[in-house]
Amino acid sequence: MRIGIVILNYLNWQDTLECINSLRKQSSQEFEAVVVDNGSNNESVEKISEWISDDKNIHLIVSEKNLGFANGNNLGINFLKTKYLIYRILLVNNDVIFDQVDYVEKLSKLTYPSHVGAIGTQIIGS
Repeated sequence: MRIGIVILNYLNWQDTLECINSLRKQSSQEFEAVVVDNGSNNESVEKISEWISDDKNIHLIVSEKNLGFANGNNLGINFLKTKYLIYRILLVNNDVIFDQVDYVEKLSKLTYPSHVGAIGTQIIGS
């Protein structure tokens, strides 16, 4: 099952590029990821745009102003639901590194009851 991934960026494009690189190394590329730039007033948009220009499944949404954490994520969630009809969506900070190369594959196969609204993972490291 294809999943969606929302990555929120604000001013810290370096961490975002590392997060994207770790997604590129996933054994399964059955995902659509969207980076939401949350009103950064530095070179974040340019750097991220260049970095993902050849990626077919990683997208960038640029907000003109900082919408805050929740609304920034909601922008990405709505994009994935509307454009790709994806409703299984992982929200991650831009400093997340996917060290486990089969993480997306395992997440896409995970089953849970319909009354569950959200799931999380164990955080390892700082």
